[in-house]
Amino acid sequence: MRRKVLLRVSAIVTFIAGTFGLWYGFAMSFLVPGTPGESYFQRDRILLGNLPLVGSMLALAAAGWMIFRSFSEPKITLERAITYCIGGAVGLGFLYAVIGSLIYQR
Repeated sequence: MRRKVLLRVSAIVTFIAGTFGLWYGFAMSFLVPGTPGESYFQRDRILLGNLPLVGSMLALAAAGWMIFRSFSEPKITLERAITYCIGGAVGLGFLYAVIGSLIYQR
């Protein structure tokens, strides 16, 4: 019982970290401007943008795996648990963007 609770808590923490990494990676990849005509594949842009994107997708997959493992009788498949985590993170990132645009609209 204690192991299941620990898995669920660590899945929540991993999900929040993965969501933040997804938001940070997208912001650094697509919203940080470079100079016109500059190559997209630069060291800084890859390290600060694409690496957090890949890491956050792995964290979200790990969160889905932890949620899947925390149930004694799995009612959902592993693929569905991972899909729910990634979809939830994208939805939460969209919610961050909407709330941020409403706050900074003034």
